[in-house]
Amino acid sequence: MPTLEIAEIEKQLKACLSAGCLDRCGRQNGLEQRRHRGISSSGLVVSLLASLGSRRIETLADLHRDFQSASASTVNYKPFYEKLDKPGFSRVMKAVFESILTQLSLQVIGPSKSSPLRGFDDVILHDGTSLSLHEDLRSAFPSRFTKCHPAGAALHVTMSLWQQTPLKVQIAPDRVSERDFLPPAASMKNKLLLADRGYDGLSYLSEADRAGGFFAVRIKSSGKPIIERVISGSKHLRRHVGQRLDIALAGAPKSECADLIVTFPRRRGRGPCTYRLIIERLRNPRKDHKHSDTWMRVLTNVGVERLSKQQVLLAYRLRWQIELFFKELKSYANLRRFCTRKKAIAEGLFWASLCTAALKRYFAHACQLNRSVAAISSRRVAMCAHTFLGEVLSLLQTNSRRLQSALDRTFDFLSVTARRSNPKREKQRGLLALNLAPRAIR
Repeated sequence: MPTLEIAEIEKQLKACLSAGCLDRCGRQNGLEQRRHRGISSSGLVVSLLASLGSRRIETLADLHRDFQSASASTVNYKPFYEKLDKPGFSRVMKAVFESILTQLSLQVIGPSKSSPLRGFDDVILHDGTSLSLHEDLRSAFPSRFTKCHPAGAALHVTMSLWQQTPLKVQIAPDRVSERDFLPPAASMKNKLLLADRGYDGLSYLSEADRAGGFFAVRIKSSGKPIIERVISGSKHLRRHVGQRLDIALAGAPKSECADLIVTFPRRRGRGPCTYRLIIERLRNPRKDHKHSDTWMRVLTNVGVERLSKQQVLLAYRLRWQIELFFKELKSYANLRRFCTRKKAIAEGLFWASLCTAALKRYFAHACQLNRSVAAISSRRVAMCAHTFLGEVLSLLQTNSRRLQSALDRTFDFLSVTARRSNPKREKQRGLLALNLAPRAIR
């Protein structure tokens, strides 16, 4: 008996991507007051999702040609471009993306009874990715790198490990501090946050701790805490209790992997913070940067009785799942720089790429739950989306009775073609480490 029936999948897809829903969204967001030169909101959105998800798009003209082919339309490039340039375009694509997150999010991973993560409501991953834009957009999207790339945007993504899909995405100028986009500390109650070195702000981590949340965040080498206690580690570190961490690491053995209690001194009017710190020497440190560090430093407030030293490091490795989502966005959903000077078009295409990536992940997760297949790769589904995405989206618009049979064929194909290549390795140090299991077999 499948965990998710085909009829339920059809119902979920129609709830956010049917022609009626998309046209209504277009009217509500000012993209369409009436049918504009033969370009309906539903036709435009569906054409964009199918194009961005099926092949590499180089220019806006590629999108126009695909729209003409899909809708059997004779609409010229100028009215098509004017439609994209309307402020309502980015609002519609953002609304569609939020609808996909609301209607098409499924829990596909979870802790088994023996998993050390079973006590957490969810594991939250947070990170950002940047891309350059046309230099004429420097006023709307100023970049950190003013000489090489004067205009740039950053996508700040908060992602659920259990659902394997974003919970929230924010688009901002690349110059804005990334810490401003962290999930609210109050929302982290009984959840574990995993984040990279750009998010090691002690004030936020202290707020999350007070709210009952947990974190495992990599910190920069510029932080110089005092070693209060050595839970496990070499004699060299034990001799440096009461001293700064950077001094203790200067002569530490190459095989050092330690579990410490450290205190960050009082600064900027805030009191001292005491947390647990896991350190491990990196096997392949970067040598192309003068400030590169040879140590992995993971700060956490999870107790030793809940996660051991090695389990904290394994849990932090799960943060790589958000990097894989960024890979899918850029490689298989055309999140890239388009040659446009228009803010509405650039921002709207960002949201369209996000819609495409999230939708293809839904097909991977729905296949897993419908066919009870434990090892479906979202990357492989994204790579072969050209075989099914356009057909399914087209049938959604016509309310065809053939939609269920098309979904059935799609899942038959994906359950064979899109299996993960090495499930055994993933159980050791990948997605399924720490006794996580796909929901289809749990």
